[in-house]
Amino acid sequence: FRVDPAAGQIVDLFAYVQHTWTATWWLELTGGARIDQHNYFGSFVSPRAGVLLLPSERARVKVLYGRAFRAPTVRELSVLVGLEDDGENCYTAGNPGLSPETIDTVEGEIEGDPAPWLTLRVAAFGSRIADEINVSTRTSPKLGSHYYANLGSGEVVGAEAESIVEAGPVEVDLSGSWTRAIDGTTGNVQFGFPALMGHG
Repeated sequence: FRVDPAAGQIVDLFAYVQHTWTATWWLELTGGARIDQHNYFGSFVSPRAGVLLLPSERARVKVLYGRAFRAPTVRELSVLVGLEDDGENCYTAGNPGLSPETIDTVEGEIEGDPAPWLTLRVAAFGSRIADEINVSTRTSPKLGSHYYANLGSGEVVGAEAESIVEAGPVEVDLSGSWTRAIDGTTGNVQFGFPALMGHG
């Protein structure tokens, strides 16, 4: 393994700005953005927005949106592994032609206190990933038989429920979640995420 000497340094300068506006006692709006200046990929703006509703003293509703980008790592971008005589490579080669992944996420949450000793929360989210970085096995004359490439897209959806019971000095917190990830090209379920989880 060695880093391509032509790769140079990877530099990402960024700034983040956010403003929260309380419109009334029951409505709060948040807007923000992160701006990245990457020496490989140029400028990228990641907007964020949020709405917080308080329909009563015992209930809270949140809706959030955010966009992000994930630049390829040094390993994915610049590592040379060399080729065997037959054109195969034993390890996955870096690819200087990669683009960043972009991720758009929408999530919502409802939380309430139906009793002074009980808090209930349900949440759901959906994410769409574009230009997903995976390992390609389509032979390239320059990169060999295995290398990182932007291969399609993915979608992840999930939901979570939680209950918190407080009785004097004792607190019991139980939660469960469901997640499903789908490969955008094939429609196949991906198993990089636990489908079901529980916490106590």
